[in-house]
Amino acid sequence: MFGFFRKQAKSANKEADAGQHAPVVNTTDTMTVSNNDDFSPDPVTSVRRRLEAKVDDLSAQIAAKDAEIFQLKNSLGDLNRQVNTKSASMDRVQAELEAAYKETELAKTALRRFEDEKESFRHQNDELKEVLEKRTSSCSEDDSDDEDDEDEESEEEEEDTKELKEKIQKLEEQLASLTSERDRLLEEKETAEKKHAEETKQLKEELDEAVAQKKAVTAKYEKEYEHLRTVNSDREQQMLDDFEWKLREVEGSCKRKLEEKTKEAERRVKDVQIKLDQRIAMHTADVEKLQKLEAEMTQLRSLSHDQQRLLREAQREHDKLEANIGMLNSEIGRLNGQLEREKNVLSAVQSLNQRKKEEREELHEQQMQIQKKEVTQQVEERVKRELDQEMRSKVEEAILKKQGEFERELAAEQARAQEKLEASQRQISQLKDQMTRREEQHRRDMSNAIQEADSSRLELRRKLDKLDLQYQDRIEALNEAHAVQMEELEKKASQAEMQLVSSKTTLELVKEQMTRDFDDRFNELYKQHQKQLGESEF
Repeated sequence: MFGFFRKQAKSANKEADAGQHAPVVNTTDTMTVSNNDDFSPDPVTSVRRRLEAKVDDLSAQIAAKDAEIFQLKNSLGDLNRQVNTKSASMDRVQAELEAAYKETELAKTALRRFEDEKESFRHQNDELKEVLEKRTSSCSEDDSDDEDDEDEESEEEEEDTKELKEKIQKLEEQLASLTSERDRLLEEKETAEKKHAEETKQLKEELDEAVAQKKAVTAKYEKEYEHLRTVNSDREQQMLDDFEWKLREVEGSCKRKLEEKTKEAERRVKDVQIKLDQRIAMHTADVEKLQKLEAEMTQLRSLSHDQQRLLREAQREHDKLEANIGMLNSEIGRLNGQLEREKNVLSAVQSLNQRKKEEREELHEQQMQIQKKEVTQQVEERVKRELDQEMRSKVEEAILKKQGEFERELAAEQARAQEKLEASQRQISQLKDQMTRREEQHRRDMSNAIQEADSSRLELRRKLDKLDLQYQDRIEALNEAHAVQMEELEKKASQAEMQLVSSKTTLELVKEQMTRDFDDRFNELYKQHQKQLGESEF
C-alpha cells in the first residue's frame, strides 16, 4: 500500500517538474522574440534621421541665403546713406540759394528805397534851383534895396546849396555802390543757380541710378526668394510623401507583428489545452480504475455485515493510524527511512492488537487489512473524485477565463492601437491641411506685401528708405513666422511618431506581461493541482 502511494507521489512530482519547466521555456522564447523585436531597426528612426538631414541641408541653404540677404541689405544701406548724403547736400545748397535769394531781395528793396530817395532829392534839388532862380531874379530887381539882407540870404542859400550838393554827391556814391553791389549779387545768384542746377542734375542722376540699382537688387532678392520657397515647398511635399510611405510600412509591420503575436498566443493556448486534455484523460483513466475498485469494495461490504463492531474498532485504529500518517505525509517523499520506521510502529501496534485479541488474531488481522484497504480506497476515491472534479472545473474555468481575458485584452489593445494609428493618421492629415492653408496664407501675405511694396515705391523719394525698411521687416517677419510654423509642424509630426512608437512599445510590453502572467498563473494552478493530487494520494 505504501509502495503504491510512493509511486504515485513520484509520478506526480515528475509531472509537476515537467509542467514547471515547459512554460518557462515558452516564456523565455517569448521574451527572446520580444527582445529581438525590440532591438530590430526601427524604420521611423531612419525616416527621422533622413528628415533631420534634409532639414540640416535646408538650414544651410537658408543660412547662405541669409548671408546674401545681409550683404544685399548692407549694399542697400550704403546706397541709402549715399542718397541721404546727397539729399543733405541738396538741402544745404537749397538753403544757401534761399539765403542768397533773400539777400538779393533785400538788396533790391534797398535799391528801390535809395532810388526813391534819390528821386525825392532830385525833386528837392529842382525845387531849390527854382527857388534860387526866383530869388536871384528878385535879387537883381531889388539890388538897391537891403543889400545887407541879401548878402545874408545869399550866404545862407549858398550854404544850403553846398549842403544839398554834398548830400546829392553822397547819395550818388551810395547809389553807385548799391548798383555795383546789386550787379555783384545778381552775378552770384546766376552762378549759384547754375551750380545748383548742375548739382541737382548730378544728384538726380545718382538718385535715379541708386533707385535702379535698388530695384534690380530687390527683383533679384524676390526672384531668389520665390525660387527658394518653391524648392522648400517641393522638398516639404517630398518629405511628407516619404513620411506617409514609411508610416504605411510601419503600420503594415505592426499589423504583421500583431498577427504573429496573436497566432503565437493562440498556438500556446492550444498547446496548453492539449496538455490539459491529456491530463484529464489520465485522471479519467484513474477514476475508472477507482470505480472498479469501488465496485469490488461494495461486494466486500455486502459480505461483512456481521463484523460491524470489529470494523468500528478497526476504524478507530485506522483513525489513529491516519493521524500518524497525516503527520508524516510531508516527510514521506523526502525521508524513506521515516516511512520504514512508521511501518515498524504500525507492525508494533498490530502486534499489540494481536496480543489483546489472541483468540481472534488471524481473523482480526485479515479484517483489519481488509478494512484498511476498504477505508483507504474509499477515502482515496472520494478525495480523488472531489479533487479531480474540483480541480478540473477550476482549471477549465481558469483556462477559459484567462483565455477570454487574454482575447478581450488583446482585442482591446488591438482596437486601442488601431485607434491610435487612425488618430495619428487624422492628425497627420490635419497637419497637412494646416500646412496647405498656412502656405496659401503665406502666399497671400507675400503677394499683399509685394503689392504694398510696389505701391509704396511711387511715393516721395525721401520716404524710400523707410518704405524699404518696412518691406524688408515685413518679409523677415513672414519668413520667421513661416519658420516657426514649420518648426511647430515638425515638432507635431515628431510627437506623432513618438506616440506611434510608444503605443507600439506599450502594446508589446502589455502582450509580454499578459503572456508572463498567464504562464505564471498556469504554472501556479498546475503546481496546486499536483500538490493536491499528491496530498490526496497520501
